[in-house]
Amino acid sequence: QLEFLDVKSELKDLLPVFEAGRVAIVKHDNKFLGLITRIDLLNYLRRSDQNQ
Repeated sequence: QLEFLDVKSELKDLLPVFEAGRVAIVKHDNKFLGLITRIDLLNYLRRSDQNQ
């Protein structure tokens, strides 16, 4: 089962996707933009924490 998120989805919308062990498929206007994995989110949070 695929989990689709719109490009304007909030960070909190990723948590249920990852808790289910899935990857988030990001789309906009029904066009595929990319994937977000749990590792992608962790790297993003780590980098944003280092910049503060």
